[in-house]
Amino acid sequence: MSLVVTLAGTKFLLTDTPDSNGVGRIVTKLDGWYDTPKLRTAYTPLPFAAGSLYTPAYIDHRVIVLDGVLTTTDPAVLIRARRSLGGLCNDPNQLYTLQVDDEVGSLFCLVQRSTEILSKSPDGMIANFSVSLTAPDPRLLDVVLQSAITQMAQPGSGGVAWNGPAPGTTGTQWNGPTGSTGIAWGQPGPSGIVTVDNTAGTAPADVLLTIQGPVTNPTIITTAGVIVYGGVLAASDVLVINTGTGSVMLNGANRRNLLTRAGFFQIPAGKTLGVSFSADLQNSSASLTAQWRTSYL
Repeated sequence: MSLVVTLAGTKFLLTDTPDSNGVGRIVTKLDGWYDTPKLRTAYTPLPFAAGSLYTPAYIDHRVIVLDGVLTTTDPAVLIRARRSLGGLCNDPNQLYTLQVDDEVGSLFCLVQRSTEILSKSPDGMIANFSVSLTAPDPRLLDVVLQSAITQMAQPGSGGVAWNGPAPGTTGTQWNGPTGSTGIAWGQPGPSGIVTVDNTAGTAPADVLLTIQGPVTNPTIITTAGVIVYGGVLAASDVLVINTGTGSVMLNGANRRNLLTRAGFFQIPAGKTLGVSFSADLQNSSASLTAQWRTSYL
C-alpha cells in the first residue's frame, strides 16, 4: 500500500524514512478520511401515530484523526521534532491543507486543529502522537483543477464554397478549394456552452466562473441555476464568480450587489452540467472560463 499524508507542508509516511533532519514520521492511523462524515439527523415522534417526523439529513463536518510515530536516533532531534509537530496548524484564523496521496490519486481538504496535539515518548528515541482535525467542508477535492473556456455563441465562418458549371449540365458539380476532395464546409463558431464534468465525483462540485470583458450584463444559464450580472465590463475587466461561496469579485473588488439573479449552482455528483454564456450584445471578444475540481465524500 502506498500512502503519503501531508499536513500544512509536513509529510507523514507508512515507512520509517527519515527526512533531512533525521526524523521519520510514520502514519499508523488515519480515521475519518476514507469514512463518510456523520449526518445531522433529527426526529420528532408522532403524537398519535407510529413513527416520527423527519428533517433533512445534512452531512456534517468531517473529523479526521492522524496517529503516528516520530522516530530518530538522537534524543535532541526527537525533542525538536515534537516541538515542530506541536506547532502545526496553530493559527486560529486559518484553514490548513491536508492532502492524502494513495494508489488511486491525490485528494485534499481544508482543516483546523480540533484539540491539542498529543505526543508521548516512552524512551526518548521515539514518540507516539495523535492529531485531531476538523474539515468544516466535508468534501475531499481532487488536486487537479479542471477548466473549460468558451466565447459567446457566434456564427460560423465560410460555408460551402461551390462553383456551378455552365447551364445545361445535369446535376450539381461541387468545386472546393484547390487540392481538396469532396465538399469543403465552413468552420463552426463558438457555441457559447461549456460542459463541466463531475461524473467521477460522489459529492456536488463548486464552479469558479471567470468572465473576461468586454461584455454588458453577462448571463450564465444552467439547468441548475441562472446567474445574471447587471453591469458593463470593459476589455480589461475580469469578473470572478464562485458558485460555492457566492462571492462576486470584479478586478478584486466585491460586486455581489450587482447580481440581478443569483442562482448559484453546483455540478451534481456523478453528472455533467452544461453552462451557457450570453449577454445583451453578443461579441467575439468576451470569454467565460469555468474551473472545478472533482469532489468526493
